[in-house]
Amino acid sequence: MQESPAQDLMNANSNAPSLPNYPIESLLGSGGFGSSYLARRESDGLACVVKVLAWDRLKDWKSLELFEREAKVLQGLSHPQIPQFLEYIQQDQTLCLVQSYVPGQSLEQWLKQKGNFTHSHVLDLALSLTEILVYLQKFSPPLIHRDIKPGNIIIDNRDQPHLIDFGAVRDTLNPATEAGGSTVVGTFGYMAPEQFQGKAYPASDIYSLGVTLIYALTRKAPEELESTGLQLNFRPWVKLPEAFADVLEKMIAPDWQHRYPDAKALQTDLLALKAGKPTSLQVQKNVWTEPLPAKYRTYLLLGGITFLLFAVLWQMFSPVSQKNREEIRKKIERTYEEQYRERYGPLPQKSPG
Repeated sequence: MQESPAQDLMNANSNAPSLPNYPIESLLGSGGFGSSYLARRESDGLACVVKVLAWDRLKDWKSLELFEREAKVLQGLSHPQIPQFLEYIQQDQTLCLVQSYVPGQSLEQWLKQKGNFTHSHVLDLALSLTEILVYLQKFSPPLIHRDIKPGNIIIDNRDQPHLIDFGAVRDTLNPATEAGGSTVVGTFGYMAPEQFQGKAYPASDIYSLGVTLIYALTRKAPEELESTGLQLNFRPWVKLPEAFADVLEKMIAPDWQHRYPDAKALQTDLLALKAGKPTSLQVQKNVWTEPLPAKYRTYLLLGGITFLLFAVLWQMFSPVSQKNREEIRKKIERTYEEQYRERYGPLPQKSPG
């Protein structure tokens, strides 16, 4: 008989570790192979999160590998919007990762309590979270979170977002280094399509962030939105400036090669939106849609005529048959006649004799 979530929480609370320096205060949550607790460091009263991995609940080595990797990665990070690593403890049959506690609500909880974000608020949220990704992607190889979603973003009392839960982080570009080869890690709906194949790139986190921002605007989970193939159709549910919608659409392109290549490129366009300036997407669009200025059309015409003259000279002195030369000559004459009619009207009639 399967236990209820409430019973799971009671069991997890009763199985809380007894750590000398970090007295447990309450249970924060329980997962498949571990639990998280709120604790207080005895030396200075600092609020902490103690993530516990129980040996007896392990189902495979992947869980252990991901837990150890989270500890290793957090130990090397220093960012005000990422939990700070404090200690890694092995006690009896239990592993504990101690990190700083971020007081606040998850983005998911915040939205349920306060409603949807305005597009201006979402733009600020996007900029703040993108700054975290820029920091993570500066490492070599870049760090890829792989599980960005509303539940893993904490909004603190100053409305500042924090990215938490680095249990799925990848610190290598080679998926074969993970236990068992390529590992599918992430949350359905928010994870990029390539993650289903065990692959992850900097653009994979950009996809997850894009879907998270759409959720903040619509409060609709990805599976509640219609899609064309793998492309989410979010536009009917949002009222956004066209430029912002275009940026979101590029973020969630199904093919990772069609997204922003990294967080820095995304940040450039988000800053342009914030400043009311054209994004790179608008600049590209204008290049192809704006009419060519008159002086450039003249240059183009003169260039075409020059090319035709060179073609005539080449044909005159090239070793081609007389028949081919005659055909080319007639073609060039027709071209000149068409240009003349376009600019000046009908050709003048030749006088007889």
